[in-house]
Amino acid sequence: MLHPLPFDADPSHAPERLPDPFALPPHGLAQAAAREVMATLSSGWMAPGVSTDALHRPEGGKMFGVLVARATSGALGYFRAFSGQIRDAWELPGWVPPVFDVPSRTALQARAEASIWALTAQIEGLAGSGEERGLQALVGEVDARRALVAKETSKVARLERRALRLERARVAAPLERFQRRLAAMRRLRTFLSRRMARAIPETYALQGPQGETTDIGRLFAPASPPWATGDCAAPKLLVHAARARMKPLALAEFWWGPPPPGGRRTEGMFYPPCEPKCRPVLTFLLGPSVRIQSPC
Repeated sequence: MLHPLPFDADPSHAPERLPDPFALPPHGLAQAAAREVMATLSSGWMAPGVSTDALHRPEGGKMFGVLVARATSGALGYFRAFSGQIRDAWELPGWVPPVFDVPSRTALQARAEASIWALTAQIEGLAGSGEERGLQALVGEVDARRALVAKETSKVARLERRALRLERARVAAPLERFQRRLAAMRRLRTFLSRRMARAIPETYALQGPQGETTDIGRLFAPASPPWATGDCAAPKLLVHAARARMKPLALAEFWWGPPPPGGRRTEGMFYPPCEPKCRPVLTFLLGPSVRIQSPC
């Protein structure tokens, strides 16, 4: 997946070590590699049979990244990556793969989501069955009758209030059981969702520059990492370079496609990696060998 540097990129200008990945503008070599990727995207194709149409959906475009790296032989080249997925695919020919093992992650998520969807269907079926409304109506009828005799002081009224109190307990019991069952199912669904949210980050294996290992879940502990942490272009590129035993030298990320719904992105412009998701991951991956400025 290593691409040769563009013809207009001067290898003699390669830095000795990776500059701060959050600093702008990116290094010139990374900018040259990014411009070559932009030209590829401008052609309308990302890979054989995969057009860039997916980047022009209502949800907006996507962040892309390039990483110039040096092999142990001294040869230079660059890797390219996209954030998240393209047309529901994690992998495309010529682009670096995600940090996690795709089959394992897909199987784990599919099992968890199947359980969550099954519970959701049961909850919606119960909630929409009309049973709860019918039980509530019975309780409401008894309450209305109790209200009519609430202030009466006759012996007959007192006996009726006692009878209605017993009747309310009788008709309220099925409603309470129904509501407890529904609440328990909702709690179980929340538990399964949170367990999946904890399990997925554990599939992202990370290795620091000194060989130390962790996963994204432990990296953010005791808090939970933001959803999709590790799926941005920069972590993908750095993990792939480390696995290929190549030294990262220059990184750049840019936006391609229409702006996202919230704006703040322009096609072809360079942006730093995102703060809440990428800074902790990149700090671990790069270690003290790369000076990363603290956020403003």
